[in-house]
Amino acid sequence: MLTANSILRLIPGQTVNRFVAQATWLVLSTLVLAHGVALADDSFKEDKAKDAEVRRAGVEVEYTTFRSEKVKLHPWEGKHIVLLTASAELDNEIMSDMTAVFDRVYEYYHEVTGREPQPLSNTQINGRTTIAVVDDTYGAGCGHVGKTGIELMTPYFDVLYQGVQSRQEYDQVLFYEFGRNFWFYGDQLEYQGKDDTGSITTGYAVFMRFMAMEAVGVKGGPFRDKTFTQFRQIVEGLVDTYEQAPELTWHNTLLIREAPQSALDLNATDLFASFLFRLRRDYGGGDFLKRLWAEVLKRPKAKTTQDAVDNFIIAASLAARCDLTELFTRKWKWPMSEAAKEYVGQRVAAHIESKEKKPASFAVIPVVDEEVVGMNSVFRIHPYTRTEHGLVELPDRVHWEVYGMYLRDDEKGVRHCHHGVHLFLHDKENHHWPLIVSMDVPTAVDLRDQLEQTIELKKRRPLNQQIRNDPVTKIHGMRCVEATAPYEISEEKEVDLPSRVKWNAYTVYFGRSEKGRIVEDCVLLVLEDGERFWPFLCKMDLETATKLLDNIKRVIQGKNE
Repeated sequence: MLTANSILRLIPGQTVNRFVAQATWLVLSTLVLAHGVALADDSFKEDKAKDAEVRRAGVEVEYTTFRSEKVKLHPWEGKHIVLLTASAELDNEIMSDMTAVFDRVYEYYHEVTGREPQPLSNTQINGRTTIAVVDDTYGAGCGHVGKTGIELMTPYFDVLYQGVQSRQEYDQVLFYEFGRNFWFYGDQLEYQGKDDTGSITTGYAVFMRFMAMEAVGVKGGPFRDKTFTQFRQIVEGLVDTYEQAPELTWHNTLLIREAPQSALDLNATDLFASFLFRLRRDYGGGDFLKRLWAEVLKRPKAKTTQDAVDNFIIAASLAARCDLTELFTRKWKWPMSEAAKEYVGQRVAAHIESKEKKPASFAVIPVVDEEVVGMNSVFRIHPYTRTEHGLVELPDRVHWEVYGMYLRDDEKGVRHCHHGVHLFLHDKENHHWPLIVSMDVPTAVDLRDQLEQTIELKKRRPLNQQIRNDPVTKIHGMRCVEATAPYEISEEKEVDLPSRVKWNAYTVYFGRSEKGRIVEDCVLLVLEDGERFWPFLCKMDLETATKLLDNIKRVIQGKNE
């Protein structure tokens, strides 16, 4: 565990100053999660106590399956959904939890799409949509498209139930099937004729599955041989792989149901989901998604595949309130008609909704290209705990992301496109970037060389289990701390670090606590402000450091091509 003096560079044998001595006893153990974060709606993360009484199985009802077989099942009723199971001898609390979760999933989809599925009489009980556990349906699960009713095969329900029972983890199938029930956009977005592979329809369900699970606050169960977190990261990363491969275009991926190679051998449905992830991240989060699906419904029915592609680009641009023509046609290599380009140019808006949510007016966003000079760094403290000594210990879930471009809008509505090498610490759970460092290429090359040399030295000379009789603790994953005490904090809870800070890397961390010297085996990456103060410290294992190095190399290479 990090202590307050972990921020200072401590050389063995030196005396720490008074500030550090006072801080060493303080253990940063409490992390405060964000409230009302931009990309997830906490209104869906209800406390179990708010979900009323423990539910019990009702009297058997007759249910007609999608394959027209009549079976007897026990209902577990929620507010919007009713789970139907063959057995009534299931744990009441677990079934109550599951029913409450899928009630909130229904509410999330309704909130984002602004619509509800068309009710079908054979998939409704007491006005609630059925989720029936059956022995045979069309795949692991099956949901009516745009209409009520989901079925889940018994083995997959067992996986779901046992995951909740033993680990409080939810298998992903039902979250995906809700994406079938809440798909209302086929006329506008699905490709036509022989091009209709279902990739767009299914890609929507793939993406919205992740959004729903995030919104209701459940932990996902494993997917094949990956953890759910790894699964999501692989899907999100497809767009990066696509962008880095000059031979890949819309024509040889989405059009023919193909995708870049990945660890899970994913296809075009996942690639479409990855594009949606990127749009959501860069253009407004959850609010962007609400605007996107609303704009899609305003588009005319597609008569050709090009119409469908145009509809999506236009809707995305209007939802983002900026012209995304260049993004889609040049960076992502999608086809776009001249008529669609002209329409977007006339209609896209830079106006941000006011607090009163007044209707937005539309105008073209002005974009200014800027090259990063030197290095600029900013801490974004909210939503984390900042101690009285100005220390912020970041959660272990943060990870590095590296990009070659950074977009930011100023108070006048001008979009600044910063070209350089940008390091982001990303906290996906809070949809937050607690550290952003923008560098020019020479500065990034210097960081690359330092990190590469440190990693190589680490590989050649692993630490002993003890150094000078002090036990060595091996770091796994990544741990980061920010020190803000000497700097001014803005009203937005941000700290702009001085331009004099520099990167440095080490093969071991030495520190002190009230119990003695601390020795930690890690790749240590720090920002140094002068010789004695470290405003930022990151301890990584070799795997994490190597991944960061590879990403830095990738972006630098792209800049040099």
